[in-house]
Amino acid sequence: MVEPRDIVSVSELQDTLRSALHRVQRTGRPIVVTQRGKPAGILMDVEAYAKLVDLAERAELEEDIARGEHAIATGDLHDWDQIKRERLGWLLAPGS
Repeated sequence: MVEPRDIVSVSELQDTLRSALHRVQRTGRPIVVTQRGKPAGILMDVEAYAKLVDLAERAELEEDIARGEHAIATGDLHDWDQIKRERLGWLLAPGS
């Protein structure tokens, strides 16, 4: 949950960036940056950002695995060599 003290405008952040960055690093809480009264960005700790990216990548991988398992279960499979010929044929064609 974002607390009101963790919301700053772009103009305020310009004047207090160093202290805002130290606060994010010290508390681990992100700061919501607003522009014209609307959320425009997030200032957050690098480690927290790295964890979010890792979670997103894992979720994407799990979705890919689930799609693959569904394809196997339903028999909706494609021959890899055929896919390579269809997708990469223009690279492998003579005179390309």
